[in-house]
Amino acid sequence: MMRARFRGWAGTPAFQCCSIVIAPDRRSTKEMANRRDLLGAAGVFLATAGLLWWLAGQRLVWINDEGIYLDGARRILAGQMPYRDFFVLTGPGTFWNVAVFFKLFGVSLASARALLIFDVALIAACLYWLAAEFSSRVLGLWLAWFFVALLAGDAGTLVVNHRWDSAALLVAAITLLAELPVHTNSTRIGRPRAARVMG
Repeated sequence: MMRARFRGWAGTPAFQCCSIVIAPDRRSTKEMANRRDLLGAAGVFLATAGLLWWLAGQRLVWINDEGIYLDGARRILAGQMPYRDFFVLTGPGTFWNVAVFFKLFGVSLASARALLIFDVALIAACLYWLAAEFSSRVLGLWLAWFFVALLAGDAGTLVVNHRWDSAALLVAAITLLAELPVHTNSTRIGRPRAARVMG
């Protein structure tokens, strides 16, 4: 929606026709920017997922931590429960998440890495969204690229573990909190609820 704004001699009828400036309404500009940011975040998500799938989707890394989560997820699919049938040092969330991916896509390293790639791509997309919202899209792209480049350079970081799930949920919660309106009365209620749901 466009609105007219008068500058200069707004009170003088003779100059009103010459001094009208057409400016877009702030709300519609913000909504258009949010749509572009959403498309940019989706692009960052897909580009990150594609790159990481190419780099780490099927690559075997000899590290024992990943095997703990893969075996625990396989045991859950077989009907066992963490802490009752087998011992785990961390919370059961990652075991359950990997078990869901095993159930959906089959028991394979690629299925477990799909969860990892989803988590990392979600973090990169949220980093882009936050930087684009509070600074610029260019900074968002640089930040997301830098994050993915740091991970892509080290094979030991792109393995399934409990840190990626919790980090993805934390960054998603921060992104949702940043998108809630600041000036409404629901902020006092809405932000803590959103934080409890995500984190």
